[in-house]
Amino acid sequence: MGESRSRLRSLAKGAAIPGWLLFGWEVADHLSRADFVLSKGGAVMRTVLSFLSDNPGLRLLLGVIWLTAVVLWPKRLSVRRKQKTTESGIEKAEPEPTIVIATPIDGDNVGYHHLIRGSVTPSNNALQVLVFSGDGLWHLQPRVNVRGPHWTVESTFGDEEKPGGSYNLIAVLGDELKEKTYKTFPPGTIKSNVVTVHRVEELKVKPCPNETLHRIADNDREQIGEWLKLISVDCVMHFGDVPYIDFIFWVYNLALVPVSIDDSIAGRISFYKDRQSDRWPMLRRATMENNRAKNCPFRGSHRFTIRQEVSPEEAALIERSPDNSEFLFGDLTITMHVEGSPGVRFGTQFTVEKKNGLWPGHPAMLYSDRESQAEPQAIQTNLIKVKSTLKQQPDGGHPVALYERDPAHPGGEVFVAGDTPVEAAITVGVVRAIQDGKLVIAE
Repeated sequence: MGESRSRLRSLAKGAAIPGWLLFGWEVADHLSRADFVLSKGGAVMRTVLSFLSDNPGLRLLLGVIWLTAVVLWPKRLSVRRKQKTTESGIEKAEPEPTIVIATPIDGDNVGYHHLIRGSVTPSNNALQVLVFSGDGLWHLQPRVNVRGPHWTVESTFGDEEKPGGSYNLIAVLGDELKEKTYKTFPPGTIKSNVVTVHRVEELKVKPCPNETLHRIADNDREQIGEWLKLISVDCVMHFGDVPYIDFIFWVYNLALVPVSIDDSIAGRISFYKDRQSDRWPMLRRATMENNRAKNCPFRGSHRFTIRQEVSPEEAALIERSPDNSEFLFGDLTITMHVEGSPGVRFGTQFTVEKKNGLWPGHPAMLYSDRESQAEPQAIQTNLIKVKSTLKQQPDGGHPVALYERDPAHPGGEVFVAGDTPVEAAITVGVVRAIQDGKLVIAE
């Protein structure tokens, strides 16, 4: 029915005028208008119109044929034009946008901060991510970083000072949401899959009343640059449509106070081809992509990622580079700080080297092989003397206050029983034993 109406409406278009003129000429029952045209027109036109004047039945037939053609012909022409346009790729229907949250997945555990990753098609569409909390509201998260079909965002779950729980996570198309919280989404909002995650409780360290430990902590705070150690640097290359390299830095905190790596960085990463040519800085500046080295606890291992976007020419050169080629970070400024203290520069005098045709993680400075989870080697840390507070048993023996194996202890382990002072490193086990009253520091 709709198609028939569309065809009939074509009778009112400009293309139908000649047919209506022919038809009206016959219906008018006079030829005065035609005679006027005959007197003014050219020889050919006068011949044609004279012939039509002598054949009124032919005029009627031609009028009907013309109007019929107007009804049928434009529709077919439109179909052909549409088919031709679609086949040439000029006018194609836009695909329905699709948003997917890749990680975390349903049931995963997350911390207070967690990196969310996903994909979107078509590429480079603006996105926003929201977290549904226990207050019954969707909380808008920071700006989503979209690169081609991939996106990431660092989200927070709940209140850092309150116990964790279950949270829903969703991504929506566009960047129109401006409020901090929402009960519902605007009509027509294109949404991703909903992922349910659980925030795990983080270990809370009890306050320590021991003055000696506080003095050591104060000393660590003043010399923080010596106690945050680099374990390794992994080099992960992504040479797709938008080529970039992720340098994943693993750090280990030997200070008694939590240490954080700042989000802002300065300077440039350099590339050194086969140690024979001059090194040259990368064209684009590096950015902090995923910083999880925040409030690193004592003897805690954390990571942060620096992303280096590269040009297609740089990507080709790096892929074809021979062994012994290196990335150098000496001109890169990374800052770390302890809460309440000014920031200091994190040491960046290290390299990532290509060996056997591969770009592996840099050999560990603290671990001989991080992937095999080897124990830390040659850790330089503060040593203290401790002794047991546990009472002697009736049989004359002494209960064991602490036994701990750790490379930081002299000889790789510590055994404390009785009131004889024993030299030990300041490890998590020693600190907890002091907090629990099993050990005291022997001044």
